[in-house]
Amino acid sequence: MTQTATILGSKHFAGVRLDGEITLHFLQGETFDCRNVEGISGVRTASEVTRDADGRPQVALERLLTHFHSDEADILIEQNHARQNKGTLTGHGEELLPGTATFEQYLLITVGDKVYANRDALVMTSTDVSEWAPVGSTFTSKAAVDFYAVDEIDDADAKPVLTLAAKCAAEIRDELSLG
Repeated sequence: MTQTATILGSKHFAGVRLDGEITLHFLQGETFDCRNVEGISGVRTASEVTRDADGRPQVALERLLTHFHSDEADILIEQNHARQNKGTLTGHGEELLPGTATFEQYLLITVGDKVYANRDALVMTSTDVSEWAPVGSTFTSKAAVDFYAVDEIDDADAKPVLTLAAKCAAEIRDELSLG
């Protein structure tokens, strides 16, 4: 079975510890650095390969689950299922791996008893994906993304409360692959 065949139509769920920097910048000036963030992540790949504008192989990704928490800080990061969380895996050459994985994510971040959501996607990219699932790959946010109080997310006049920027590698603790 080829590398591409094992990627297509797969579902991966992984217990993950994030190692790196996840920083919440509150607009009042407070900075909140997240350490020892653990959780679970789930991704499903499309069942067919397409080609990007440069002719490289590409497969669509759907984020099924994002759930992270920190025991050291009162923070919970979850996927916002009201929005589509998608991505792509694009090969650097004729195969999907090595490749670049990019995810557009919409999150709910709970700090204490306050919940925040992003209007614009948090775009996380890893250019060093050498195996699927992307074990050990470092994902970096393309840009910091604004988050709003969840009850004001649809208010065009609402002001952002915090921004999030991230650079983190995932240490896979446990993995379940569903073909």
